[in-house]
Amino acid sequence: MELPFFDDPTELYLRLARFVEPVLLDSGGNLERGRFDIVAAGPDTNLNLDLSPVASRTEISQTLRNWRANLPDVTSPLLSPLPFCGGVIGFFSYELGRSLQGFTARDAVTLPLARARYYPWAV
Repeated sequence: MELPFFDDPTELYLRLARFVEPVLLDSGGNLERGRFDIVAAGPDTNLNLDLSPVASRTEISQTLRNWRANLPDVTSPLLSPLPFCGGVIGFFSYELGRSLQGFTARDAVTLPLARARYYPWAV
């Protein structure tokens, strides 16, 4: 299926904003600075990752291993020219790295250490 090209990816994002947890990764605004914009929505809620700052180093490591083991393989030769056709979108904080190395947070952390969602499709 061919999709229309949007000079401004926010137009496409707004069309998908009614879906659950829409995301927009904007590559920079033009072909000189960025080539691909990614928009996705409706993540698989069975594959959510949310790590709170109060988790222990062991809990963090085990949670990450279990989460990674449950992610599906999305590789396909038909999709190889695309930079992203579905998969994980999220963030891993610097504080997560510090926790895994055994360091304590410098300041009180209120944001999650990590938050990621598995999006089965993206445009």
